[in-house]
Amino acid sequence: VFGYGTALEGNLASVYMETLTGKKPISLGDDGVLPLSKRKEKATELLDKIGDTTMNKHSFVAGSKLMNCHDGIGKSHYYVIKKVDKNKKEVHLINPRYVDFSKENVLDDFVTDLKNDSFADKDIEKMKNNVENMPKVIKLDYDKFMDNFRSIVGYFDEKQSKKR
Repeated sequence: VFGYGTALEGNLASVYMETLTGKKPISLGDDGVLPLSKRKEKATELLDKIGDTTMNKHSFVAGSKLMNCHDGIGKSHYYVIKKVDKNKKEVHLINPRYVDFSKENVLDDFVTDLKNDSFADKDIEKMKNNVENMPKVIKLDYDKFMDNFRSIVGYFDEKQSKKR
């Protein structure tokens, strides 16, 4: 529990963001299981609006479906929407699990974190290999994005920290 009475781990992005910021985020589909393709018009409107906004003036994540994901997307996971190219109808995503092992001590920290979480050595090696081969940015056209994801949650151009 983060100090606000809400468990954050395993919760919805909309709950997590509101708990941390004190502001209700824009949320499309975060409380459901249907893919965004079932809300194609609203999803397209929101993606286009994100695409019309300067990159550092928005902060959104996309929640993948609970099962049957493809195109390299993991199930039941949130990805950061880095950019939307409205003209190409393309969404650029970053997997927050991506680790850049070229930076000093990152590999050691990654392995230590996994050991602290009680992962077996063989599983750690497998995860290391998966992360090393992971693309830094995943690009999906709108249709593939909407087939793989169930939600878009975030903010436009707002300060996102509670005043203390």
